Amino acid sequence: SFADCGNNKTNQKEDSFNFKQNSYFKSSNKYRCFVFSIEGNPSEKQIYNHAKNQMNTSGRTTSVFYFDEYTYKDITLSNSYNEAFTFCLNLNWKYRFDKYPNGKESLYKLEGDNAIQVNL
Repeated sequence: SFADCGNNKTNQKEDSFNFKQNSYFKSSNKYRCFVFSIEGNPSEKQIYNHAKNQMNTSGRTTSVFYFDEYTYKDITLSNSYNEAFTFCLNLNWKYRFDKYPNGKESLYKLEGDNAIQVNL
């Protein structure tokens, strides 16, 4: 019916989302830390897929932090990957994705002060 068509459009609009890159750090040895803010309501699977598509050098760590809103310093000028990662880790992030040198990938959700691993 016509009413159903309208409802579908409303649902599609509510399901739309975007990731805005706010900051990025890459060390001389190619360890990377990305910062994105989330616009809309992507699923955890969509966040995971976005994160794992970020640039990674084999044998190196890439971390991707997601925030509802990122109003903190630009990590581009950090002195090291560890400094950039630790700075972001201590903020009120929503999701964090890590790809480790061994290829293992993990997605975490921050609940209070606890990082809970998301099983997809």
